[in-house]
Amino acid sequence: FAGRGIIPLEAMRLGCEVMAVDLNPVAHLIERAILEFPQRWNDRLPDGQFRLVADFLRWTDRIREIAEAQISPHFPKEAGGCPAIYFWARTMPCSEPSCRRLIPLVKSRRIVDEESNAIHISYQIHQDRIELVLKAGRPEDGSDWRTGTVRASSVTCPACGTTQAAKDVRKFAKSTGFGVALYGVMDMTSNGKRIYRSATQRERLSAENLSEVLADLSDCPDGTTALPDEKINKAQFRILRSLVYGIDTWRGLFTDRQLLVLGTLSGAVRQAHAEMIDEGEDPDRARALSTYLAFIVDKIADYDSSFCSWHVHVKGIRNTFPQQAIRMAWDFTEIDPFAGGPGSFEGAVRWIELSMQHLCAINGGTATVVRGNAQALDFPDEHFDAVVTDPPYYDSFQYGDLSDFFYVWLKRSVGHLY
Repeated sequence: FAGRGIIPLEAMRLGCEVMAVDLNPVAHLIERAILEFPQRWNDRLPDGQFRLVADFLRWTDRIREIAEAQISPHFPKEAGGCPAIYFWARTMPCSEPSCRRLIPLVKSRRIVDEESNAIHISYQIHQDRIELVLKAGRPEDGSDWRTGTVRASSVTCPACGTTQAAKDVRKFAKSTGFGVALYGVMDMTSNGKRIYRSATQRERLSAENLSEVLADLSDCPDGTTALPDEKINKAQFRILRSLVYGIDTWRGLFTDRQLLVLGTLSGAVRQAHAEMIDEGEDPDRARALSTYLAFIVDKIADYDSSFCSWHVHVKGIRNTFPQQAIRMAWDFTEIDPFAGGPGSFEGAVRWIELSMQHLCAINGGTATVVRGNAQALDFPDEHFDAVVTDPPYYDSFQYGDLSDFFYVWLKRSVGHLY
């Protein structure tokens, strides 16, 4: 159960000869990227930089070049601003026959809560729907802006006051499915200032009707589909709360534009690997570099699913996994990965770069990484001086099912290499 490889890493730093074993393919790739690749390819350039890190950064520029050209047309830039974060809400109709307005589902109407700066959500009621509009300050009517249309999974219509019980909300979600509506945008100015505003009609339209664009994404070399249509394990409804609401595929955790971003980035990693081979790169080293590139896709996925919520007090994104579960998010955020905001491409690259620099500098013991079943290890008796394990906690955390969130994207970026 070597997991993230922390125990074998520390043993290696002490000079031990290390064997790390895990069955989970996500853990296995992380272990190889921590324990094996940096020690195998830790030569330096004349300027002292590690060659592996320098090559990683060169290829991150390449996958950005490939992906940004395909993605940017679907993230229109409004005059005077650069959208970095988009605010979305799931929707469902009011159950009152005389109303039937489309209700945006939000837990809270707070966006920014500071003494000198406050932004809140206001309801704009139309004949057939309720729109969300971002306004400066706190609500002028003195209403509690910490509450929204959703409370304890029940939904209340702001127009007529009708409340739908949680069981009815779940029933609707499973039988019909929620809609989604883009309502707000956070712009990042050139000097780092954040501006919150309502989404424009152009921005709403750009995020809709992407089915044809998604259909054009190329399948993987091994025949894996471009997007993760794999089913979620329905037995794990306690930790994967999307299942309670009928979202039962990994693809269902993302909006169409998020799928476009991640599917395009996965394809860019595959293309970069092919170009490495064409340049004459050693196949093992090309696979290692591509694995680090694939981690960028997974890092962005963690900050760009429809289960990423807005953290009012830090004015940032709460990632998909703030805890060892995927909680239901009624209103959620989306990022433009190339806009430089929270959860961005640059942030993911920098995170991995710093890790690689640290790992390449370690001078210690040797490590062997094996993917295998701990119940049937192929080693003779008394082969090891010590066995250190951090065992599973019965069924408290379903790591295998949770890690599938990352596994389905690793399959599409580097699965054909393993």
